[in-house]
Amino acid sequence: MAVRTTCVLLLLGWLRAVGGFPYSWRWGAWGQLEARRSVVGAVWSWLIVVTLSTLALACVFNTPVFKDDVADTSARILNYVNYSTSILFLVYLVLRQSRLALILRRLEDAGVPLRRRLVHWDDAVQLTCTTGMLVGLSVATFSSVSDFFVRPLTRQMVMYHIPATTCDIAIEVTALVLSLLLYFILKVVSLEGDAAVNAATASTLTWKGLAGPRLQLRNGRERMWKGCSGRGRLPPEEVLRLVSRRLLELDDIVEQLVEYGGPPAGMILLCSALNATVMLYLTISKFDYYYLAFITLKVLSIVQVTFIPDWLWCKREENLRLVRRQLSTTLYCASVEAAMKDVEKVVAEGTTFRVCRLFTLDRHIILSVASSVVTYLVIALQFGVSETPGRRSLSANCSQV
Repeated sequence: MAVRTTCVLLLLGWLRAVGGFPYSWRWGAWGQLEARRSVVGAVWSWLIVVTLSTLALACVFNTPVFKDDVADTSARILNYVNYSTSILFLVYLVLRQSRLALILRRLEDAGVPLRRRLVHWDDAVQLTCTTGMLVGLSVATFSSVSDFFVRPLTRQMVMYHIPATTCDIAIEVTALVLSLLLYFILKVVSLEGDAAVNAATASTLTWKGLAGPRLQLRNGRERMWKGCSGRGRLPPEEVLRLVSRRLLELDDIVEQLVEYGGPPAGMILLCSALNATVMLYLTISKFDYYYLAFITLKVLSIVQVTFIPDWLWCKREENLRLVRRQLSTTLYCASVEAAMKDVEKVVAEGTTFRVCRLFTLDRHIILSVASSVVTYLVIALQFGVSETPGRRSLSANCSQV
């Protein structure tokens, strides 16, 4: 059931604040979101992105080389990769802002209502990850800000610590908001596809003489599919053909959304995996609440991005089982069976969430990332142990002998 909610407006509002969506919007008559380009938003977009990119460049060029008179190579590499990817992330959002507007326009043309309930028990993973990420970011930010009042005001603090704290907050919240927006749009599209498949199966049940329900399938305006028997009712094969077209229309939207959200999802996964590995290494070397909070933030970020297409996978499997059960348990005429198989083919060959055409984003990615983090953590620990002063002196003495 469509309900009034401002969740999507809050997500788009943050993207507009960081320059990722310089558009104004308003609700349509059927719950669609109508986006219009704003000149003020475009100017603000480039201004804020240039500012954040300058702060990120300051972090790259002023990364501390030594920490407690010891070369901090791991943190230096982490900062180089992290803030360089942050610049690419911001620039990508600015350059691809028209793609997001096109997706919203396609949703409007398809009659897909965005006024849906975002908070539900089925969204427990996303809600848990969001809450944990906000808590971890708050603890890490508090730890960074508290250092400002303890340490003296030096060039390093002005040129690195303050820009780093500002960029961390902006980038992490933007990544969180973008993940939630992709998840929400895929959820809405999946629910629309589920309604279309239910309409298809209900029409075939009515064709067999059963009392089919009056179902609503939105496509710009309300349409009631009542089955095929009786005067003025559509035949089931016509209903199935319309359902196939509806599913193809929704699949085109999913394809455009994957094309838009794939690269930033890959950046988030890459940076989160690298941050988790290095922060785990630093935590094992020297325990710190800042490292622990950042580890929690990055691990939950990996889980959240992995579960972005979860609704798409679950609804597609449910619909495929439903259609195949209808085909295997009920006898149809040749035309109805052919139309039903077309629906099955469209559902089975739906677009998958592939990140830059490299890998498919699903729950198995968590295991792959976890295994990679553990592998590189063991390697880093081995190098760390082999480079301790005691080991170096021992190896030097052995070489002299």
